[in-house]
Amino acid sequence: MQSSKNNTIAVAASILIRRDIHSVFNYISDLRMDKNWRKEINNTVLLASSPGLNCVAVESSFLSKRLSDNKLNLKCIQYQHNEVVVHQTLPGAPFSQLNSRRVDEVSAGVVRLTYSIDFDAAIVKHAIGFKLPLFLVKYYTAKTMNSYLDKLKHILENPQLSS
Repeated sequence: MQSSKNNTIAVAASILIRRDIHSVFNYISDLRMDKNWRKEINNTVLLASSPGLNCVAVESSFLSKRLSDNKLNLKCIQYQHNEVVVHQTLPGAPFSQLNSRRVDEVSAGVVRLTYSIDFDAAIVKHAIGFKLPLFLVKYYTAKTMNSYLDKLKHILENPQLSS
């Protein structure tokens, strides 16, 4: 991977979701569902029968007109049912990424989801053709992440929308 710590963007956000922890975890741990709440995702294919430890997912995403079908291979490196799921790019990937989704039951029927991502900012230059200041990339990522979490909350609190 071509990442260095001074070229890495790390962002985390949390949201409360009024739904049981099992339903929230099952939804967020299955990367195939990301296309419903993350607008850049075209689709995701699991190279296993179901999500879990060591499962590899091939994610296709629209990052820009220049990079409309970016392929990313992510391996599940941590999976604790109804607690946390962590995915990381495979060794040798041109750009590194690590994402974590953690659920905590706050009260009966209320779950806190904490979503964090750490990625090589060089992917932005690769996607758009020029380098942006890291603070802008981080700002945009945080704003986008909060928007995605709002959409995810809406989907999970209104199960008829998640099909």
